Amino acid sequence: MEGSRFLGTTGLDPGNSPFVAPRLFRPVHWPVGLESVDLLFSLAGAAPELRILRSDWPNRIVARVIRDVLLASMSDVREARDEEVQRYYEKQMATYDAVWGVGNIHMGVFVDVSKIPDTKEEAHEEFVRGAERITSLMAQKGGLDQQAVVLDLGCGCGKALLDLAEAECLQEGDGIDLTEKLVERARTAAAEARLPQRIEFHVGGFEEVTSVLHGRKGTYTHVISQVSLCYAHGLFREILQGAADMLRTDGKLVLCDLVGSDMPPSMECEQRVLRRLCLDKAVLLPKSKYIAAIEGDGRFVVDYQSDLTEHLAYSYDLLAKVAPYPLAEDYAASANCCREGEVGMILVVAHKIR
Repeated sequence: MEGSRFLGTTGLDPGNSPFVAPRLFRPVHWPVGLESVDLLFSLAGAAPELRILRSDWPNRIVARVIRDVLLASMSDVREARDEEVQRYYEKQMATYDAVWGVGNIHMGVFVDVSKIPDTKEEAHEEFVRGAERITSLMAQKGGLDQQAVVLDLGCGCGKALLDLAEAECLQEGDGIDLTEKLVERARTAAAEARLPQRIEFHVGGFEEVTSVLHGRKGTYTHVISQVSLCYAHGLFREILQGAADMLRTDGKLVLCDLVGSDMPPSMECEQRVLRRLCLDKAVLLPKSKYIAAIEGDGRFVVDYQSDLTEHLAYSYDLLAKVAPYPLAEDYAASANCCREGEVGMILVVAHKIR
């Protein structure tokens, strides 16, 4: 967790808040991220970190009030970030189509990451193949087949589900994405593909999946996601609970996602990668914490994990070859940040146990 990001402290400034913290509270930083939700809800339960006495009920009431205020503030921050992310993808779709391949907003895996193709055309073709290859790898490691019923979280323009259907790696599929224009494109692509499988796309956030697809609870064999959950690591536990609710008893998670570092990002990483992707206000979990979060509440057990960071860096190398200036410089800097260990990519497969 990045130590420089704080929502506030329990030693609230009377000039900035209607509440004045009692002396009993020790000033404690409130990190915005996965741990923050646990910390906020622990206030009323007399968390030892805050030295709140169980017998001192007035202070416990104050703790509840502070918790509610901060949770409301976190909700406002999330909504603002969601709107920013939607605007980003709506604005950048023409660039993605031209540089990444039509309908593709995902990275790839590659046979050889040691050599960059000589021409822009070859680099573009290699990147498009790599993006398709990562979907194939997820299907292979996750055990997707003709009987699979798949839910794609953060489906974008629907390419992953449509590629899986074309490869006969699913029977039915639903995709959900927060950006309405991407969902419209996914629906159009599905209609044009005329595939025999049932493929449908829905508008909604990660944490809304159980309400948007309420009638489909407990019916999916697989919940997948390609480099989308990185926008919501602060809601990871809630998202995983929703995924568990949507899966069958023996269902699987198949996640390809960005991860961060235990150290704060460099200025170059902050500006060239995180801010460009609207991730500068989010918290990217390091790989170890990401895996721990999946298994943390006893709903899933990780069966497979692979570090794909070298493929992420190579993806950016290819994009730097293809993209026009100054975007090419951003991509080249992004590749460097990956090789410095500031941003990574992993593939994780886990099975549901309850």
